[in-house]
Amino acid sequence: MSHCNHGQDDHSHLIPCSEVLSKVYAFIDGQLDVRELEGFQEHIRLCLPCQELVKFEEKLVEMIKKKGCHQKNEIPSTLMDKIKQAIDVSSKP
Repeated sequence: MSHCNHGQDDHSHLIPCSEVLSKVYAFIDGQLDVRELEGFQEHIRLCLPCQELVKFEEKLVEMIKKKGCHQKNEIPSTLMDKIKQAIDVSSKP
């Protein structure tokens, strides 16, 4: 999925747009190491399409988290029973 419309001579990035796409959730979750983070941040500073993508994904994650906080986060008892049964069956020699 390519969203960047700039040509090869427009500007160079430390990392390509495809790598930004593959690391956007690791960035949002704070899972990039220092070197990856620096390259990622530099790229989104220079690349408006990637910057917009990251902002969109951050808002989406925030909305999902907020939505989850307003609902009961309980597992239905029937599902829990099925999970326990599956664990019991798989743990038997």
